[in-house]
Amino acid sequence: RGRRGHRQVSWTKAKRMYLKDLYRAHIDQESYLSPQDHRVCAQLLISGEKGRSDWDMFSDRDFKFDPNPALLAIAGHHLLFIETREKKRGQGRKSMSLDSQKPVLKVIYPDERHLSLDFYPSLDEMPSIADDQSELLIKVEDNYQYFIVECTRVHSQIAELLNQDIRIPRNENVSLYEVIDQLSQYVSVESDLGDMDGIVEHDIAESTPIVIFLENPGGGVKIQIRVQPFDQSEHLIRPGEGGKFMSNMIAGRRLSVERNLEEEVQRRTALIEACPLFNHLESKGGDWEIKDREQYLELLLQINNYNEDLKSNEQSLVKIRHPEGSDINVAHAEIQQKSLNLQVKKESSSWFSLNGDLEISEDLRLNVRDLLQRERIGRFVLLENGEFIALEREFAKTLDDLKESAEVSDSGVRFMTNSATLIRSTLERLDEIKVEGDRAWGSIVKKLNTVHELMPPEALQATLRDYQLEGFRWLSGYALLGTGVGACLADDMGLGKTLQSLAVLLSRADYGPSLAVAPTSVAQNWINEAQRFAPTLNVKKFGGTSEQREAIISTLSAGDLLICTYGLLKTEVDLITRCQWNIVVLDEAQNIKNHTTQAAKAAVRLKSRFRFATTGTPIENNLTELWSLFQFLNPHLLKGIKDFRDRFLIPIEREDSAEARKLLNQLISPFVLRRTKESVLDDLPPLTEITLSIDLSQEERELYEGVMREKLEEIETQLAAGDNTARMQLFALLTKLRQLSCHPRLVFSDIDVPSSKLSTFETLIKQLIAGGHKALVFSQFVKHLELLKENLEHNQIAYQYLTGSSSTKERQRSVDAFQSGDGEVFLISLKAGGVGLNLTAADYVIHMDPWWNPAVEDQASDRAHRIGQERPVTVYRLVGKETIEEQIVALHQNKRALADAILEGSDFGLNTDVLLDLLKKEMSGQVAGIEADSQTERGRRRRR
Repeated sequence: RGRRGHRQVSWTKAKRMYLKDLYRAHIDQESYLSPQDHRVCAQLLISGEKGRSDWDMFSDRDFKFDPNPALLAIAGHHLLFIETREKKRGQGRKSMSLDSQKPVLKVIYPDERHLSLDFYPSLDEMPSIADDQSELLIKVEDNYQYFIVECTRVHSQIAELLNQDIRIPRNENVSLYEVIDQLSQYVSVESDLGDMDGIVEHDIAESTPIVIFLENPGGGVKIQIRVQPFDQSEHLIRPGEGGKFMSNMIAGRRLSVERNLEEEVQRRTALIEACPLFNHLESKGGDWEIKDREQYLELLLQINNYNEDLKSNEQSLVKIRHPEGSDINVAHAEIQQKSLNLQVKKESSSWFSLNGDLEISEDLRLNVRDLLQRERIGRFVLLENGEFIALEREFAKTLDDLKESAEVSDSGVRFMTNSATLIRSTLERLDEIKVEGDRAWGSIVKKLNTVHELMPPEALQATLRDYQLEGFRWLSGYALLGTGVGACLADDMGLGKTLQSLAVLLSRADYGPSLAVAPTSVAQNWINEAQRFAPTLNVKKFGGTSEQREAIISTLSAGDLLICTYGLLKTEVDLITRCQWNIVVLDEAQNIKNHTTQAAKAAVRLKSRFRFATTGTPIENNLTELWSLFQFLNPHLLKGIKDFRDRFLIPIEREDSAEARKLLNQLISPFVLRRTKESVLDDLPPLTEITLSIDLSQEERELYEGVMREKLEEIETQLAAGDNTARMQLFALLTKLRQLSCHPRLVFSDIDVPSSKLSTFETLIKQLIAGGHKALVFSQFVKHLELLKENLEHNQIAYQYLTGSSSTKERQRSVDAFQSGDGEVFLISLKAGGVGLNLTAADYVIHMDPWWNPAVEDQASDRAHRIGQERPVTVYRLVGKETIEEQIVALHQNKRALADAILEGSDFGLNTDVLLDLLKKEMSGQVAGIEADSQTERGRRRRR
């Protein structure tokens, strides 16, 4: 079987080889034959009188092995196989071992008064041997293990002599010495007898372990720990096994050694403890197997380190034997990162060069290009002379990241200017190396060094939480560079991505106009958030007639923030790209996940000093969505779509390649900041409340205002006349308006007008499920829940359902099912499920329609936000813009204390005057829109 590659511990698939071809390879000294292979081939016999000049005339039948010499030569070969009867089932080739043993004379103690001699092999095992001949005894063990013993006529006679039970009194040692003296000429002797000095030359064995690496038939390496009692002999024994005294004929001299069996065991134990890798390897019968090349090198390094410790203590070193024909070695101690020196220089407007060298020893250095290009096995680098050096683990990992971030070629190492942040963060991990940079690089480093000191502008009307401050600084660092590199804030929903974005926009408002692109349903939220948290920004909403849009773009200046929908970005991209933006932010950036859409193509065309995206779901369906996002952020990072598919999409999605996933993560992680609620749990309040403001469509608005105008004048007249039914009619009108804010079909069952709130609900639920979340959904109206149920079924989203008509058993069954994981959404009527339920499986609560009494909603939210809940809970309120719902939420926000005092839990605690006043404000538009997507900390803790 032929080796593949340079000094690799791997083999090609075994193939049959004719004896004729094997012999030819032997006489031609083919390199794929090991020294032992050549010794085996030397035992091939050629029949006939053909010479080498007649080579083509040979057939395989002209060759045969001389059996005994061939078996002796092949003993110990670790690439042996045997054909079995299982061949038809594809399992016919089994690995086998064939080892040689020598005849041994053992001195044993049958009782306290006598000694006896035992001989191996016994007379029963001894083959028939003619004079002046030798024969091989073949012994079969389990698991295809074979042993051969070469026996002569003398060995046969010794077996005959000792076949009888011969016992020698222990006080007649002299007689025993004479017997041993005679027999040691022909056999090895093992004994626990304490004094053999008078018979043969005697020495004390050093008990030094030998670590032996052998090629394993199944691939990889087999490891043995043995001791070698006689330096001049290949006789190897397991530490602590065999006799305390051994005698053997060495180079014509009879020698004996005294072994320290206890010390042998101690040395073996110390070796294993000093090399932790032994504990992670598969052990078989006291030996080990390594199937991984990196582990092989790791063990060599650990043994070398152990030997350095022994050397410093002036102890004998552990010897290492490699597989025959292999000279793999790990040279030098582990290379530390401080041995690397680097120089960074600006090469052009788009490129920096990276030079330097790694000092391995006083006489050996590697330049950084050579270091990154050389063959690597994990943290081990192959040198020109065939030896390996080991890099410190973190050092090796950082070099991998550096190689992926830079361009390495024969001409040198360089990286693009927009990768400066990535390179700098990579080099920062090598805190002990010396990096020298030119003025351009120094300027970048200086800017980045100040990032951790940045504080939000004083004009920001909010106090950022710790993780939000981190997000602000992270985005600001990229903005400071001005290299055109983009970043993605991918925090979980409800962590305040909009607020962090506004802090960055506000901090750099003086550098020019900025653009925020958002979905239609969120655009108004941006305006409200900006007015609340960044009132000094001049916020403009992009829209109106064509002339008005032209005027907006042409008059933009520093301090302006233009809010634009994705729809308008597509249709007005030519107009919008006329402006050189200071900052461009794409909110809910999953809207450009399909790179073939007009929205994605338009986003890529935007020109800005800095750009970033915010999204809680940077990947919803497949990796091409990530590629599309980075086409906007950093178009050169992931290269073209074809390269991306070949390099990442196919290996990850089809082949589940961990290596490809790791590489992709290394590439994008510097540009993506994602915090989940669990990761910032300590920095979160007990509850986060978010209000989403939803624009009604034109058709919805006409229905809403028509009903309100028709009924409100009539009710006012009735109230003035003292009509007792007016109050009930007022509540009926309020109910209709609340229903129209949710869905037109709640009032007009036969009408076919889509619901804006239902559309927002659908988008929100999909995002939550994509993020691994579960939600409770509350509504006052059972008919509204029915419409939500239809939508969930249409989208094939599993749910549970509970209303006032649910029986006690149905109620408990639904709760248990949801808690155990059956369903992503739980639809609950506010009155039926607002109290008495424990639903901690959910970490999101959605109120589809606000109720007058905030305490009722608080109680409903507490179904998830209660003892036993281990995750932060986020409460969403979906509120129709410029509807009665805004007035209800305004009452929640501005008069919570008053509401608690007046309502006392009653659904009808508000008097008629207050309700009528709310409707009049709705008609006159005197009440400002609520701040959408805002976060409010619940300032009180409710007793449970």
